[in-house]
Amino acid sequence: MGALIVNADCSAPFTGCFRHKLEQSRVTLPGRWRQATTTKTFVIVIWPLGVDQHLLALPPRRWEKIVVGLRDQPLTNEQLAATERILATSVAWAELDNVGRLTLPDRHFASVGIEQEVELIGRLDKFELWNPARYQQVMLEDRKVAAGILKQLNV
Repeated sequence: MGALIVNADCSAPFTGCFRHKLEQSRVTLPGRWRQATTTKTFVIVIWPLGVDQHLLALPPRRWEKIVVGLRDQPLTNEQLAATERILATSVAWAELDNVGRLTLPDRHFASVGIEQEVELIGRLDKFELWNPARYQQVMLEDRKVAAGILKQLNV
């Protein structure tokens, strides 16, 4: 049996759940995540739009898919214009520093209730940053939803 090799181009580098301290508007990414991806820049979005439940961290290529999808819509669509305004003002670009920390504007953390600790939740090609207490509440419902989706996928 051969060894499992994880390379820098892994399509799902962000797995697992980690709790880290928030220090001076910075959060350290798990070492496993930093080793599994070559991405050093992330687009951080207050998510879901208008609900402000958590922060969604997207690699630039994933963000670009959203932008392209919006760009292809007619300029006369007022609902699209409202969505673009809210989305564009909910975004921050963040770079990993030399020790693997992301620095974000305080307003991003405050808007989703993150104060002293951050729950980092892997979502395969992206990840989320949560207030730990809020995440625990949502996790119970997520388990039910996930079980239903897996049944539909015949897994």
